[in-house]
Amino acid sequence: PNTVMRTYSYLQDRGIIFNKRGIGYFVAENAYENTRSLKKEDFTNHSLPQLFKTMDLLNLSFNDLKIFYNKHKRN
Repeated sequence: PNTVMRTYSYLQDRGIIFNKRGIGYFVAENAYENTRSLKKEDFTNHSLPQLFKTMDLLNLSFNDLKIFYNKHKRN
């Protein structure tokens, strides 16, 4: 129960859900945009730095990355 309440609190603090007292929780009107923004922030702060480290380790250029990206988009 405590974990669930923390999750509700987390989502509410980020504007993804809202609480109507005595009724329950509902998805906020701008939940999609807020969720997308949070994902973008997480990607920028965590995934990208790791990607750049791996690229350096493997000696991959941005051009190499672009080629892989274009192959991925075609599939």
